Amino acid sequence: MADTTNKKKHSNKLNNKQAVILLGQQIEQLLTEVTQLRIEKQQLHQQNEALLHERSTLIKKNELARNRVETMIHRLQALESEV
Repeated sequence: MADTTNKKKHSNKLNNKQAVILLGQQIEQLLTEVTQLRIEKQQLHQQNEALLHERSTLIKKNELARNRVETMIHRLQALESEV
């Protein structure tokens, strides 16, 4: 009977050891994923900043083009009224 009790204790120790090892592996996987997500977040933030800058530049160019077209339209209307 004492032999059976010792086997159960040994088996429990092995199960606990395996559980700790498995838990450690899961923690390592989570840490790796957290690191990857942080990198991805930083890249997305940089992308967003670049896109915001590009948007701002395009808005300015659009405004300049609109002003030039409006100026040309006014000049054409002025030429028409002279004729």
